[in-house]
Amino acid sequence: NLDGSVRSVPLSETHLAGDPEGYVLASISVDSIDQLFTRILGEANPSLAGLRFLYVFDDYPKYSPQVKRWIGGPLLERFSQASHLPPPGFLLTGSEAWDASGQKDYWQKNPGTFFDLEVMPLDRESCTQWLQDFDLPIAYIDCLMEESEGIPARVKPLVERPGALEKLVKEGAKAQDFPYPASAQQRRWLHAAAMADFVSEESLLLLLGKAEGRKALEWFAASAPIDLVTVSVMAGVAHIHMRSDFRDKVFNLCMEKVPARHREFLYKFDLHTRISEKVPLPEDRDSLRLLSPVQPFNPKILTTLFGRDE
Repeated sequence: NLDGSVRSVPLSETHLAGDPEGYVLASISVDSIDQLFTRILGEANPSLAGLRFLYVFDDYPKYSPQVKRWIGGPLLERFSQASHLPPPGFLLTGSEAWDASGQKDYWQKNPGTFFDLEVMPLDRESCTQWLQDFDLPIAYIDCLMEESEGIPARVKPLVERPGALEKLVKEGAKAQDFPYPASAQQRRWLHAAAMADFVSEESLLLLLGKAEGRKALEWFAASAPIDLVTVSVMAGVAHIHMRSDFRDKVFNLCMEKVPARHREFLYKFDLHTRISEKVPLPEDRDSLRLLSPVQPFNPKILTTLFGRDE
């Protein structure tokens, strides 16, 4: 409707009888848009110039092949016949890329150029805000991130549906295949520790953040199964070592179950490795972290911080 409200168009069975390809349904759909367009033109509002129609197909890859063929066939064909209407736009959402998933094969007519836009998942801070907005315990964050990977369409039902997230926290939905009985938070810690044969305290703090990293290190030292995980001190620095078969299971399972978090850990660990090669001393890397917000490096600020500009 012109006021932005949604109006449903009731269809009787007689509309669709004898119409297996959906041409009648396509005509009804385009005719309803035609009527709306005629009303809009009657408003004679200059701000409506260049108006286009946008079809939104949410979670398009999950549509049945019949529905996809109807969209890319009868519906698009009927629009092409209505030459007085502006060409429609199409917004398709889903987890599969347009070209790589074969979705375009269902379109009998070329709808024009499609662009893939990857929407980045929500980070922990944003998901924590969702928990706060729905008065849910902040302690649920690891379970929420593990189950949703920060994808809004997965986050929303978990925080909105009463008891849904609490049930997952209690049951440990993604823990069934995990090689050790652990909470969602502990599984995240074990995932971080599985990123290398020996993971230093510095690396752990980088992957998990300072506060959580220190909490994880305490758990590894005091509560983790000693036959699977050990904490040793090398050159004055604590390192976490996981038994190789256990580490392989954790690494591979997390790569499969929580790919977004796995990619994040890989990126951070690789970045830390490259920085360590360029800046081998830990104390120098600490200084570099202090300076990282200063862009570009200012000699006066360096002198204030360190007493000399280097």
